Amino acid sequence: MRTAFNACLTGLCLLACGGGGDPGPKPLKHHFDDMHIAAVPLGEKQPIIQTQNDYSVAKMEHAKANSDWNESDTKLVVAKNEREQAILAERSASSEKSAADDSSDMTRVNATAVEARRAEMARKAADEKVSWLKAHRAYLKKWVRYTEENMYAKEASYELAKARVAKAKNIKPKGFDFGDYEKQYKDRSERAQRARSVASKEKSHADEKQKKWKSMQAGVKGPPTGDGDGDGGGTP
Repeated sequence: MRTAFNACLTGLCLLACGGGGDPGPKPLKHHFDDMHIAAVPLGEKQPIIQTQNDYSVAKMEHAKANSDWNESDTKLVVAKNEREQAILAERSASSEKSAADDSSDMTRVNATAVEARRAEMARKAADEKVSWLKAHRAYLKKWVRYTEENMYAKEASYELAKARVAKAKNIKPKGFDFGDYEKQYKDRSERAQRARSVASKEKSHADEKQKKWKSMQAGVKGPPTGDGDGDGGGTP
């Protein structure tokens, strides 16, 4: 059951990460069968219980990361549609302004100039939102990878805890080597730490993109400027 579950989660990550290239982590090689320590008193198994809980939480975090990744695709599609609408609105406002300029009606000229500027700012903000959501998806891709690595690291910790109890009780099933569990945990923990570092850097980039979009969006909601510098109306 464990192998099938791990394979399923790995498959989900491959879908989220786009497949190809880096295939991601493989399921653990070393698992300690609970039956060998079944007779050990529950009070002496607290480290096992704790690491098992940590592993369960890590699995839920990985499932949540995959869910967020899938949802982010829908948000990006919506943002792209909103950008197309903003482009059309900008074109319409520009046409209205051109017609007003030809009319020599200054009241109309001034009003359409304001609307054209606002439409331009809205289109630029829509562009920036798409840019942010693309960066956010790039971050989520790395976050999915981290949560998968972390899931296996927590599982390795759980397996090590069982192996440690067995060693303390001088229980040694056939082929058992405590060093295998120590090495497995060390390797998986280091992989998880590296993946988290990569995801953290990607998040910083996405956060900057989001900050820029929010600034431009605030400019759209406020009174448009007439400076014509193309900066989206400045930051509030």
